[in-house]
Amino acid sequence: MAGRPKSKFFEADIWWQHQLKFKAKLDGFHEVEIDELEPHGTDSAPNPADYFLLAVGGCLSSSLIFSLSKFDVSLKWMHAKVRGKYTRVNERVRIERVDVVLEVEPSTERDLREMKEWCIGVFRNFCIISESIRKGLPIGVTLKIGNEEIEIPPPEG
Repeated sequence: MAGRPKSKFFEADIWWQHQLKFKAKLDGFHEVEIDELEPHGTDSAPNPADYFLLAVGGCLSSSLIFSLSKFDVSLKWMHAKVRGKYTRVNERVRIERVDVVLEVEPSTERDLREMKEWCIGVFRNFCIISESIRKGLPIGVTLKIGNEEIEIPPPEG
């Protein structure tokens, strides 16, 4: 069984392979590959923006299922479609927005009523990814060269 020890902290290790291709490993899980789109990368694996979509959509999906379970609501099935939109800001590519459509089929009419009455208003509170991003998650960056550590400030603007 895959898993990791319980802790407030979680980590990923990312190793450069060549060009803009990397291998990454999360504690207790198998390695994944990361690559950038052409022409800079080889587009042979999901890029960081792809994993970002998975993180947002996966967390919202988990949050919905978790909240439904708290109210004993059953589903026949659930599907999430996550779509990101790129934009340019000061000549740099950025993610402008992410839209998530969670499509469900409740098992019974009672499940539908319970979902509409209780779950819809609370499930987003359980998503640590989307709520952290929405509130402006700070990201610290340190470059380590030998024994020297250099804190890299965020770009202006």
